Amino acid sequence: MGEGGFSLEEGGFDSGRTQRVNRQLLILTGIAFSTLFLFLIMSAASSAATIHAHRGGPNLDGVATFGENSMSAFRNAAESGWVIEMDLDRTLDGVVVAIHDDTLDRTTDCEGEVSERTREDLAGCRIDRIGIGDTRQNLPPGDPRLEPVPELDSIIDLLKETGATANVEVKNLGAGDFSFASEVYAQLAESGLPPGQVIVQNFIEGNLEQAPVLYPGAATSYLTLNFLPPELVVDTAVAAGYDWVSPQWPIDSQFVSRARSAGLRIVPWTIDDSAGLLEAGRLGVDAVITNDPALAERLIGPRPAISIRTVRPVVRTLPGRSVSLRLRVSNGGDAPSGALSVSATFPARALRSIGSARRTAGPVPSGGYRDLTFRFILRPSARPGSRYRVRFRLLGVESGGLIADSQIRVAAR
Repeated sequence: MGEGGFSLEEGGFDSGRTQRVNRQLLILTGIAFSTLFLFLIMSAASSAATIHAHRGGPNLDGVATFGENSMSAFRNAAESGWVIEMDLDRTLDGVVVAIHDDTLDRTTDCEGEVSERTREDLAGCRIDRIGIGDTRQNLPPGDPRLEPVPELDSIIDLLKETGATANVEVKNLGAGDFSFASEVYAQLAESGLPPGQVIVQNFIEGNLEQAPVLYPGAATSYLTLNFLPPELVVDTAVAAGYDWVSPQWPIDSQFVSRARSAGLRIVPWTIDDSAGLLEAGRLGVDAVITNDPALAERLIGPRPAISIRTVRPVVRTLPGRSVSLRLRVSNGGDAPSGALSVSATFPARALRSIGSARRTAGPVPSGGYRDLTFRFILRPSARPGSRYRVRFRLLGVESGGLIADSQIRVAAR
């Protein structure tokens, strides 16, 4: 170094050691930041969103499967644990039906305005197209997948039967006449369907005004287009006392932050591509509206978290006696598990199973558990003081894959 500088040698420091220490500190710092970065990514990626099946969810993992707003789509959504998003219109004689367009032309084998058909007229029409977007397919006459346009009463029965949640939009975009929305809220209330199973959504504030009066307890959601300023959307929702904002996708972190600060839940519409769904998950939205609920659930939906543990790791018994081995299968995740099974493997020379060595263990609900007991006889030939391992494997029935395992040792006295 130049004059007036400091020399490590003159200061009595070991420069080689100092360099090694500095390198180690840099490595450790890098590891720490990398770990933090990965943690943040994993935390964001694991933020599960509730799935709203748009028009019932016509596509499943990119495959055209159901007709829009059809009972088969609604039932599949309910049985899959998704929220059923739907559109409602009414016939000439006042029957409320599920259909998106004002006309029958696009989605059924009939033509003309829904509002110009009576219930009897509509009974002869069939939804003749499955899927939506590029996957859509027209069904030929006589195809077994053809089905009628469903009535709201039938959908209410499905919701009562399954306990599913519905996100309902009254298709009343004309100016000034809000009576249809009010009639729907009154019909929902009179049906006895618990309001906790219903979200009512709309672009028009007037269509949401009567919901808290006529159907108290149902959540309200403000649908918006993405050209509207976020501050206007949030301020409008807060002033009206809405529970949700449902902005047109895409949105950004500023929108999410503003809505969160106002205490609003966020469910953007309509996201069907993997990149968009992953970005919505990264932003931490509460839910997504999608035409492909199976894809959305696989990427960002709620997940079960299944574990298996033994009640006692070692169980003692005498040769020739029976022994009970107890296990608990738990689900600490935010979604129910699929079908599960537990199988036991053990040394046959020392143990004999009483009954099957395989048990059904699921589905297990979110936050729930399932207790299992396996019984064995310790063979008379077992030597006192010996220990024999019984291994338990928790498997997914559909996948056949190993989820977790555990073991208990049987000790001969």
